[in-house]
Amino acid sequence: GIHGASSDYVFEPLPPRYFGFFGKRTKPLERLQAEKVSQAEFIEQYHDENHALAWSIRLVSLVLMAAAFDMVLSPLSVLSDSLLILNYCTCGLGSVLDGAAQFVIAMAAVLLALVITTLTIAVAWFAARPGLSVLAVAAAVAAYMVFVRTHMKGGRTVPYHSMTA
Repeated sequence: GIHGASSDYVFEPLPPRYFGFFGKRTKPLERLQAEKVSQAEFIEQYHDENHALAWSIRLVSLVLMAAAFDMVLSPLSVLSDSLLILNYCTCGLGSVLDGAAQFVIAMAAVLLALVITTLTIAVAWFAARPGLSVLAVAAAVAAYMVFVRTHMKGGRTVPYHSMTA
């Protein structure tokens, strides 16, 4: 316990709990805070803070990954600057094409960052929560199958014409 002006506060770790399919145990939790809270409130506050920190790290990682992919694709950006030569004979078309190319390169960097970040988060979820991850994958596959079946009404989307007479 804590000894001092008030003896109402006790500083003891919460006991570890078992979770997951593989019998993992939680680490003992200890934290000082100004107010007295129940164990359930403490756990809820701890999970909320952990959740906010995890999503903050994911968002910062996404932005950093987009910047990294932008740097990787920067040689293409420099190459697209050569389109400005067209300005001499087309009255500004080179600038338009260069701007469009820069936009496409930036969007490619963001798209690559989104895909890689999503895959990284998914792999981390498979490691942390295998049961929930398998259910999410099963739900995504089922949604895809429903989407495919509803958009392929006759089995073929383009009519088949035989070349023989």
